[in-house]
Amino acid sequence: MRLLLFFLLIWGITPVFSQSGSTIKTKIRHILEATDTPGAAVAIVRNDTLLFCQGLGYRDIEKELQVDAHTRFPIGSSTKAFTAALVGIAQELDSLDLERSPRAYLEEVTFNTEEMNRNSTIRDMMSHRTGLPRHDLSWYLFPETDRDRLVERLQYLQPFASVRQRYHYNNFTYMLLGYLAEKRLGASWSRLIEKHFFSSLGMTESLAEMISDPNGNTAIGYQTTSVGKWAPMPYYDLRGMAPAGNISSSASDMAQWLRCWLNNGKFNGKQVLPEAYVKEAISSQMVMRPNLPDEEFPDLFFSNYGFGWMLSAYKGHYRVEHGGNINGFSANVCFFPAESLGIVVLTNLNNSDAPYLIRNTLSDHFLKADTTDWLAYFQKEKEEKEGAASPETALSDPQKWAPLDISGSYTNKGYGTITIKRLENGYRAVFPIGAFPLERTATKHFQGQPERQATIDSETVPPLVLEIDTDANDTIQGIHIPMEPTLEPLYFSKTISYER
Repeated sequence: MRLLLFFLLIWGITPVFSQSGSTIKTKIRHILEATDTPGAAVAIVRNDTLLFCQGLGYRDIEKELQVDAHTRFPIGSSTKAFTAALVGIAQELDSLDLERSPRAYLEEVTFNTEEMNRNSTIRDMMSHRTGLPRHDLSWYLFPETDRDRLVERLQYLQPFASVRQRYHYNNFTYMLLGYLAEKRLGASWSRLIEKHFFSSLGMTESLAEMISDPNGNTAIGYQTTSVGKWAPMPYYDLRGMAPAGNISSSASDMAQWLRCWLNNGKFNGKQVLPEAYVKEAISSQMVMRPNLPDEEFPDLFFSNYGFGWMLSAYKGHYRVEHGGNINGFSANVCFFPAESLGIVVLTNLNNSDAPYLIRNTLSDHFLKADTTDWLAYFQKEKEEKEGAASPETALSDPQKWAPLDISGSYTNKGYGTITIKRLENGYRAVFPIGAFPLERTATKHFQGQPERQATIDSETVPPLVLEIDTDANDTIQGIHIPMEPTLEPLYFSKTISYER
């Protein structure tokens, strides 16, 4: 009988749950179809028991390879709970003080302002309240393998608010937390993740890096296109930014991670995470936004951040969760501490809504809450967005534009160097991971979308908008580019001029 139960579990569903599992699979399939999501892997845990763990749809459309419970997906920012937990371990093993500045432990760290240097703490970094905005294009368009080089960039990244004044999600601070863990615990971030979590929790299918075996049981990431239904997206390796989102895992492995959190940090009787840290990590550290109850959803409210987890009220239940999006993949990891219920959803579509729709649908089912037709809600929202007209931009008359040669290299110390090349019919802005063909839209303005085959995610990265800066003699000095929405356009100084 034990052997039979083992094989039923490996196939993805326990026998006590088989009848209900069929209904759930049908609901998941409907959501995947409605959101045009190729595949998903879903795991559900309750009271230390794996209720459901199965894949649906395709991990490789062209080869018609199906997702299963062991298919590996990048989990994006769901990685942050792992990185924050390393800090929790350092707090216990190395007497790390969350109330102290990271500069007390890392002499090489310098922030952009004295206020940040003087007042920001490790706790502030863990709960996204340093006043530093995302600055995501710094690492996304200008990737860096050496984490030390990314740490150097911090001194050039402007804040937009004072410390603890406002919440603002930030990947750079989580990179720095991983760097801090490395220095305090004496090993690389990836080695620490493997040692403290993957090995301790039996997560044998997980990697603390971008997928390294594309020919194994791994999912291909996709994006929707106007030409075809799906197109593969290149994997994005975060390299030096790995602590912010570079873990790849399977539904079966992530179920083990949830079991640990649902049991106050214990797994199979062993204390993997410090119990005191678990309680603090899922407690409110910073208000994200008011998120007041409204007429449509009166029982969904408050939105706070803990350590690597987002906190909210869901239909009378305390919910802990975190999403993750990276080129071609979307995920959500969620649990309800009071009900000992955990749900993980991994998908292979860029910026897919499927993880949230599946999570909420399953939450309603297992919490026995009033059921919301989340799929119908999604479709209504989609129709409203598609019905909204996009304003057209009026361009100046090209005949009035004076000749302007913008070729050359332009540098911002907090970001990197852009090389603009002159072509026969225009210009091309080249970044380390891809290029933007440029179109002149005004006397001193250019604009461009990333090339389709580039690694750049056009849904995440806005169109590149350049305003040319010239001196009194019309000599180009640099370019202004809106790179961070909370700040004025950033300045890239011209460093090199050359002929085509």
